[in-house]
Amino acid sequence: MTPRRLGRKRFPKPPTSEGGAAFLFGFLACLAVSTAYFDRDLLLDLQGMRSHHLGLAFGLCWVWVAGRWGDAKGYPHPFTLLVLMVGAAIAAGFGLTIHTLRIGERVFELGGLAVPFTLLWMVAVSEFFRLFDGLDGLLVGLVLCAIGLQLVVLSEEEGYARILCHAALPPLLGLLPYRVYPARIELRGIGARLPGFVFSAITMAGREKAFTTKAVLLPTLVLIAVFSLLVLWVLEQQLFLPRKGKGTSS
Repeated sequence: MTPRRLGRKRFPKPPTSEGGAAFLFGFLACLAVSTAYFDRDLLLDLQGMRSHHLGLAFGLCWVWVAGRWGDAKGYPHPFTLLVLMVGAAIAAGFGLTIHTLRIGERVFELGGLAVPFTLLWMVAVSEFFRLFDGLDGLLVGLVLCAIGLQLVVLSEEEGYARILCHAALPPLLGLLPYRVYPARIELRGIGARLPGFVFSAITMAGREKAFTTKAVLLPTLVLIAVFSLLVLWVLEQQLFLPRKGKGTSS
């Protein structure tokens, strides 16, 4: 709760991220309940769905435990990236991987590159949504919108991806009232990466990574660029330019 200020030498304590714990336990509970509603999928059988569920659950638990330990110790950002990479590797070990890459109309089989591409995708999406952890309600709201878009484009035959979407919606909707301004629950540190981690798994299960990039990630990057320019302009006006009617001091 301590605000950061320019020139401040003492920084706030490590993030507590109660919101991360709430999302994790809520999602794991929904994941366990959803096993009774497995539906047919284009590529997965019943055993494959169970394996993906276990891999995602174990990966999330690892990310939370190791990430919270790193937050408490104050480890730098590369440690968090390593934690996310190991969590993605755990999920990939249970079969949650990217097998093909589509560029235009051509589809390429990744083969031995499937695991590296999976790690890169899950870490990149987790870090992307983490960019919004300091803005009250924006991270949760953005992930909700992204999952809503996924549900719109997913076909009925992609039953497993739809199950993951429905499992992620309740904890996000439960968090949203506590994350809007003024936020009463923190979603910082490793906790801010959990929703993105889950969303990356949804996109892999739904085989809609190209749509996700075009409809969610690219417009948001444009928004970040515009917002950043606006913030820089405000800082320039307020901090670095002399006020009107007043001379500059020596």
